[in-house]
Amino acid sequence: MGRLMDAIENNDEATVVQLVESDRRVADERGEDGVSVLMQALYRGQQNNAAHIADAKGWLDVFEAAALGDPGHLELALKEEPDAVRSFSADGFTALHFAAFFGRRLAANILVLAGFDVNARAHNPSRVAPLHSAVAGPDPMMAEVLLAMGASVDATQEGGFTALHAAAKRGLDELVELLLTAGANPGLRTDDGRTAALLADSQGHEQLARRLDQAAGPVAG
Repeated sequence: MGRLMDAIENNDEATVVQLVESDRRVADERGEDGVSVLMQALYRGQQNNAAHIADAKGWLDVFEAAALGDPGHLELALKEEPDAVRSFSADGFTALHFAAFFGRRLAANILVLAGFDVNARAHNPSRVAPLHSAVAGPDPMMAEVLLAMGASVDATQEGGFTALHAAAKRGLDELVELLLTAGANPGLRTDDGRTAALLADSQGHEQLARRLDQAAGPVAG
């Protein structure tokens, strides 16, 4: 593992700056899993470190540009990478998954217009679609953008979880209402038999659990 990756592991911004300024080539390092150091920083919520690395790189691949929500670099990457619409990152996600997870609405629009599949499943055990990524991210209402683009509201990921299950577990009332309005089925169960109402209740979201039980009707009990 390189020194830059070490600095990211330790969230050492001063060392990140020193390293990329002394040798811009280190910004192209990748971890043992093949994931770029820029993405490693973003995964850890290190926005400043990611920005320093991006400045040093100058050029971003489609995954990095989508995750950062940089429309200029994203459009350039799409021109340079004609197969990007069918490509997956080293850890199994499409660029649209990253735009969804990090709440990059403009980037998501650019990607869908470029032909990215709004219902693509990750090529890893999570089997998430971009909608699941959005609900798991810091801007879960990003789901509204994806639904408008044709995301399947009841798509399941690993374990049979839908976006509604995830929103219920997190206690995201506004998102739950959005998903229900979009046609989400509150009676669906995960592989281990839990409904959205049960998941909400298990996390102490009792009022939300009652709302979901009412939406599901008698079958939820």
